Amino acid sequence: MRIPRGSASTTPTRARKRARRTRQRLWLTGVLALSMPLGLTATAGGASADEPQLLQFEQEFLELYEKIKDPANGYFSDEGIPYHSVETLIVEAPDHGHETTSEAYSYL
Repeated sequence: MRIPRGSASTTPTRARKRARRTRQRLWLTGVLALSMPLGLTATAGGASADEPQLLQFEQEFLELYEKIKDPANGYFSDEGIPYHSVETLIVEAPDHGHETTSEAYSYL
């Protein structure tokens, strides 16, 4: 069924206008809410545009990651696989009928 133009069902009522305004306000509020954290973290460091500053937890994570992945540490092989042997798996992780990701990766 086609509704002719100008009929009562096609003209915007106060409720429709109010609903449209509400949707627009919610959309604008959402955009502002998403952009504020990005703007605050970008200006919080006070660094130049050429060199982005790392946050404290990012810096701590990278230090720990570098310590673990350091070749002098001896934990990873040249291929990046952690050193485990079947004997150490038996001592460190008894078989309970399943294998963890680390154990399964060691067998490769």
